[in-house]
Amino acid sequence: MNNGARRAQWKVRIEKWRQSGLSQVAFAREHSLDIKRMGYWARSFTQHDKPKSLVAVAIQPAFSAMPTAQSALTLRSPSGWTVTLPPDLPAAWLSELLQCLRWA
Repeated sequence: MNNGARRAQWKVRIEKWRQSGLSQVAFAREHSLDIKRMGYWARSFTQHDKPKSLVAVAIQPAFSAMPTAQSALTLRSPSGWTVTLPPDLPAAWLSELLQCLRWA
């Protein structure tokens, strides 16, 4: 059985377990499944099925003057991390960074 077929088979099993109202152990015993393998797949689908959330970004000027083309860009998160980026950073790199932060 290839990986895609195995994944599809376990996805069906995990969905049936979630709808059954049984514990993982009870469902695994009832269907002659390995409980450790079932736990692995349940965690796997939970992690992949989680809806992705966006990171909130608030733009606040650090000073009254408008930034110039030579100003550094500073990103601050509500949780406290700060990233300061150089003014000559390529736009493609910044775009990739923002995509990564979007799913963090």
